[in-house]
Amino acid sequence: MSISSSTRNRGGVQASSVLADAHLFGGDDPFVTGITRRLAAVRQGDVFVAIADEHDSLDDVQAAIEAGAAVIVGERLMPVFGTSQLVVDDARVAYAELCHALLGAPAADIPVIGIAGTHGKTSTSLLLASILQMAGHSPSCFTDRLNVVGGALRSMPASTDAASIAHNLAEAVAAGSTHSVIEASEGVLRNKQLTGVTLDVACLTNLFADNTAGDSSPSESRRQMTQMLEHLAPHGVLVASADDPDCQRLLATFDGAAITFAQHRPAEIRGTALETHVGEQSFLLTIDGDTAVVRTKIVGSSHIDNCLAAAAIATSYGVALADIVRGIEAINLLPGVMQRIAPTLDFATYLDGGNSPESLRACLAGVRPTTTGRLIAVVPGQSVATYRVAKAMSDQPIELAAWSSLPMFAREAIVQIVGGERAARSLPQNVLVRLSAAAAAVLAAEPGDTIVIAGCRGRATKNRNFDESTLLEKVLCSIAHLRKLPVAA
Repeated sequence: MSISSSTRNRGGVQASSVLADAHLFGGDDPFVTGITRRLAAVRQGDVFVAIADEHDSLDDVQAAIEAGAAVIVGERLMPVFGTSQLVVDDARVAYAELCHALLGAPAADIPVIGIAGTHGKTSTSLLLASILQMAGHSPSCFTDRLNVVGGALRSMPASTDAASIAHNLAEAVAAGSTHSVIEASEGVLRNKQLTGVTLDVACLTNLFADNTAGDSSPSESRRQMTQMLEHLAPHGVLVASADDPDCQRLLATFDGAAITFAQHRPAEIRGTALETHVGEQSFLLTIDGDTAVVRTKIVGSSHIDNCLAAAAIATSYGVALADIVRGIEAINLLPGVMQRIAPTLDFATYLDGGNSPESLRACLAGVRPTTTGRLIAVVPGQSVATYRVAKAMSDQPIELAAWSSLPMFAREAIVQIVGGERAARSLPQNVLVRLSAAAAAVLAAEPGDTIVIAGCRGRATKNRNFDESTLLEKVLCSIAHLRKLPVAA
């Protein structure tokens, strides 16, 4: 069973009772114990949901019936006989509603916090989980990079579709979690995968959208992100950036409880940058007139924004300033978020998982004040728009570094680090390209420079038995040593 595509319940539900506006055809209305939208996952007695533009042809429906589907849910009536059909206006919505129903509507049993925005969602989610834990709560946190339940890493997310969201919430409830934090990407909102979830708090980290990136226009991208408010409970709280002009416009028309955060404008939660160094920064955090100094190992103005967003959400639950500070300072590392590696070198190197123009812009702007030399941006495999940001905001952008262009000693070092020629050939192409580009950056770097390697999330997954950040760190140190760059003891 794939968690991302099917959901099962021993007791079962009657699909028509969940989908109140559906039209039943075929007579029977059986209890069902499983649901899937993927043909390969259909089992005897399942509901098969025919999603438009995925598996909604007559051939798909017939194949699902042959595999044992007891009920077909779709947006049009199919000419099949002997199997119940429920015709709905939106199959994606129906799929999400049924997933939650089969798992006992877990969203009703736990406060859910949704976090959306152009960038900063993962960082804000993990910072908030740390703050809540420091205040004595037991939060669960579900992002597109990792899942944490009750303070412990439980699983690497295979996907963030409606089934996995329902499973995650059910797992959080079963574990006794006091809160559930969900990262709501633009895709999750666009595909209506939050259907079935009522939010206690909806946080918009920012709404800035670069019109040179992605498939959506800036206005469409913003519209999709603000759709999260459709899931906000009547008593719920909107948390938004007062520094972001689009958030400001939204706040001006929002009729409900709201908490704002900002570094540069008036807001309930204020942050003021103090000092920024390689590998550390400090800022003043002000809440309701009380102020504290916060020190964090993660640098950049955008990280301060994420800390403020998490603090604003925490205040809606009455968390004290001291616990907020301790929760933020407890996070020394966010995998793939301005993650410093190879700290013994005489140039600073950061990994960042952001692969959009907006993410890279925030990353480079944040690290620029920490470097006394040049800023080198490594952006292999990124979009043209992202490379343009690298070119505009760094002193030396590195998009590609052909393997043949590297000195022999660098190539030999990389091959040895990854475990030999055979292992090198088995690496995903994007990883090998990034290792080559990182090597080129090291060869160009001088003491005092800063290298930012973008698009690397720096962790192992179930499909990769290596941690890319570890490989990159070994490559950086080995090549720096081989070219006789001074390395601190």
